[in-house]
Amino acid sequence: MKKKIAFCLILACSIWAFFFIQESYSKNFREDDQLIRVGAGAFKDGFYDIAEKQFSNFINIYPKHDKVFEIYYLLGRTLWMRGKFKEAKTVFSKIINEGKSFENMDDALMRMAELEMRLGNREEAAKRLLSIIKRFPKYDQIDYSYYLLGLLELGSNQWTAAESTFKKVSQNSKNNELIRSSFFWLGFLSFSQKQYETAANYFQTLWESPKSIAPEYLKYALFWLGESQLKLGRMNEAKRHYQTFYERFKNDPLSPEAFWRV
Repeated sequence: MKKKIAFCLILACSIWAFFFIQESYSKNFREDDQLIRVGAGAFKDGFYDIAEKQFSNFINIYPKHDKVFEIYYLLGRTLWMRGKFKEAKTVFSKIINEGKSFENMDDALMRMAELEMRLGNREEAAKRLLSIIKRFPKYDQIDYSYYLLGLLELGSNQWTAAESTFKKVSQNSKNNELIRSSFFWLGFLSFSQKQYETAANYFQTLWESPKSIAPEYLKYALFWLGESQLKLGRMNEAKRHYQTFYERFKNDPLSPEAFWRV
């Protein structure tokens, strides 16, 4: 999230710099420069209601400006921060459909995919992610695009496709958190397909090296490691993992299951 906000701030500052230079050539840029100054400052300081008003005013006053789609992008991010997801979707749709020369189209598609997921439109989200993968293979968040696609495929019971997608993340990403999160889902998929040895290996790897993975993934990796060992007939190892899970996570909904297995 911090990376995304920083990206927006850099974009806002670059647009402001453009207007600052142009101001020395034409008085017509004074008003739009002021709108950008106030909007960018408000966004930076978290006053998203003010930022929304400034960016919206700019678009209404200068709909044909050569930087208008950059302002649309900032407006979309502002609406997102305000929880106005449907309105943000409308803005990003305009960028994607009309802003053919917009330099950050890959990022606009990513924001759109995330919005579709948030709004429960899985098929549309998958289409946006596939568009990124096809059109922008060098995108700096291409591994995250694959990861989100894997989650969508998993949620749609497309297990073979999900497995293939998560393997691409684990093999090609340089982001340890994404790699290890993919390991968790690969372990889950392996277990679901009765490949218990493979599943145990994935979960064992996560449990023995807990860095760069969310606590929730690590916790459930331990439980499913026990499940995998149980299926493989390794009773002592399974009981040991269940015991550890029960002792460390007594308030978890799976705690009674772990206790019963011990």
